Amino acid sequence: MIDLASAIAPLAAARPPGLPGVETPELPDLAAAGALGPLLGGDPEPYLRAGAVLEQERGELTGVAAEAAALADGARHDLTALLAETLDRLIRTALPMAMPGNPVAPAAMAEAIGILTDARLRAEERLERLAAELAPLAARLEQVAGRAAEASGAVPEGAFTRPTGLDAAPADAGAATPDAAGRPDAPGAAAGAAGDGEPHDADAVAAAAGGGTSESGSAQGEAAVAAARTQLGTPYVWGGTQPGGFDCSGLTQWAYRQAGVEIPRTAEEQAVGRAVSAEELQPGDLAVWDGHVAMYAGDGQMIEAGDPVQTNPVRTSNMGMTFKGFYRPTG
Repeated sequence: MIDLASAIAPLAAARPPGLPGVETPELPDLAAAGALGPLLGGDPEPYLRAGAVLEQERGELTGVAAEAAALADGARHDLTALLAETLDRLIRTALPMAMPGNPVAPAAMAEAIGILTDARLRAEERLERLAAELAPLAARLEQVAGRAAEASGAVPEGAFTRPTGLDAAPADAGAATPDAAGRPDAPGAAAGAAGDGEPHDADAVAAAAGGGTSESGSAQGEAAVAAARTQLGTPYVWGGTQPGGFDCSGLTQWAYRQAGVEIPRTAEEQAVGRAVSAEELQPGDLAVWDGHVAMYAGDGQMIEAGDPVQTNPVRTSNMGMTFKGFYRPTG
């Protein structure tokens, strides 16, 4: 007597599972890059070209996944039908074998073995056809991966690539570079620009900062300033956090880390510790905007990561950003 459950188990296991859904993340909107590129002193074309390629490959990936899922579903449907057909044939063939002494039982057994052999061969043929159908799709996926890698490699790391022949903007020209949060950072903003909605006199702020009685500062603040001074002249790098390339908050975080103090990563988050007035400023205190941060260095000056890291008079305006205030991370 044939154990039907054991006989058809290999056929049931041969059915391919359904393919999982493929989620392809949406690419960021790069529509504004063309207008922002000249303002940021760079060429957005590599980013735009790479974005167009990646969006095209995203569509290709979605299409390949849909085709592969349809092929797998078709094979699973065919094998399920084959399983049902084989089970029906085996049940009808097994009836004579269930009758003791039936003279046709040996013939029925041979027929059952033939049914199983035929089903196995048909299942193998269907799976081989599925593999042949999926092979071109796998080749397309390899091409997609290669083109996507090539497009990503064409984008320069760090800040925008400056167009040939475009001179760097002077430090006091107000040219913006992006901080780690993606907002403009203008360390050389003009002295009267509105940073928090009101005009400010940079000389007056610097005078107030230099005329206080707390210029000695804390040991940790002094150490942070000393560390920041070692990086004067370091180029600006978007997202930079190490010597060789800093953005605004990367510089202040790194400098305080050298002094044994950990502060948050982005400019807005570095409004930590105790808020102080301009008259109370000590070396190491931070001037924080909603998209930029600088460190007070004493004598009415502050150190900030422009391009390159530089010192400038203390101010509260920065390319129209909202000024959050002066803060002492050490409390």
